[in-house]
Amino acid sequence: MEIEFVCLANSRLQDGRSVAGLRTDGGGWVRIVGPNGPLAKKHYTMEGGCETEILDVVKAETLGSRPVNHQPENYVASGPRGGFLGPILDSIFGFPRWKPAGHAEPANAPGILDPLIRKGSDLFGTQRDRGELSAFDGRPAMTSLTMIEPDSPTWEITSAFRGQRAERQVRARFTLDGAEYSLPVSDPRWEERCSPLDYGNYDNEHILVGEEDRLLLTVSLDEPFYGNNPSGECYKSIVGVIHLRGAKASK
Repeated sequence: MEIEFVCLANSRLQDGRSVAGLRTDGGGWVRIVGPNGPLAKKHYTMEGGCETEILDVVKAETLGSRPVNHQPENYVASGPRGGFLGPILDSIFGFPRWKPAGHAEPANAPGILDPLIRKGSDLFGTQRDRGELSAFDGRPAMTSLTMIEPDSPTWEITSAFRGQRAERQVRARFTLDGAEYSLPVSDPRWEERCSPLDYGNYDNEHILVGEEDRLLLTVSLDEPFYGNNPSGECYKSIVGVIHLRGAKASK
């Protein structure tokens, strides 16, 4: 099943990626995942050798819908074969690569993205930074992807612990209708943009975001993490940062 979508997130997921966006057929949000969760680089590398980037329009071949209670938008990508013989078979028979189908120019992006922007103080029904996995057993999530446009977010460079190892982490701090949030950023392009910054807190000026620019954030309800709760918790994170230069002037 081929799905065409505008990419609004290409984020880190374990040792791979998760790609999400808006379907062009009116079907709403979609998240493309690999057969075992994360996408391998071969999955999200399009014909021609370019990686899928935010605002690219992409045609992706999938094996069909695979919703889970906390992520109803999931589709499984067709792609490289697994196992020891997988690379050999791929080299002989090939596999369906994603196809570029255009690019949403920043000047035209507000017309596509503005209807997606969530209003109000809640994210996925609560103001917490996570939800317990068990909460979705009897009541599956209606959505696990959304877009927000907070006023003047700030950026914190800090350390996060995964197991016994500390890792550098970028966090977005912002307010939605009085509710304060601090969510991790897993968009590798935005992490790279913040890489010159030392540990601390920074406003948009430090990362060359002008007063007339708009920042739209794609937010995801992530895969469960079991480090603090044996039952599993689904954290919220920023999986895509969309920088529209000078867009406030035409808003």
